Amino acid sequence: MTTSETLRRAGFALRAAPLVFATGARVARLDREVSFGALVAELRRARERPLAPRLANPAWLAGTLERLLPAVPPYRYGPCLRRALILLELWTRCGLEPTLHLGFRLQAPERDGHAWLTARTSDGSPLQVSGPNGTEPAFEL
Repeated sequence: MTTSETLRRAGFALRAAPLVFATGARVARLDREVSFGALVAELRRARERPLAPRLANPAWLAGTLERLLPAVPPYRYGPCLRRALILLELWTRCGLEPTLHLGFRLQAPERDGHAWLTARTSDGSPLQVSGPNGTEPAFEL
């Protein structure tokens, strides 16, 4: 990566950090108020509030969130679900139609769940954050 590219990404991260924290806080607030299905539906309604073009970069938003994730609410969720829910709103505001995937690993002793997000960019390229990570996909929302 060139110095110019590094500086552009750093500038983007500085501009996007307040948005990432505000979105995390919104997800946490909604999570306390509504069911999980209603939460997902509300995050998808974010399309009504598109991002400014300088912030509408899904890949760079994902990178910014990844660096900030330990400090971003909602804290009651694990990192994968927190990441997926926050990016669900942010990517929707970028004009994408992301899919939230939930999967489960059912073999003992590692019975756990995992969440990830997929979308297609305007040119049809796939965009994915995380992946099944050894879980069996169970739900797409």
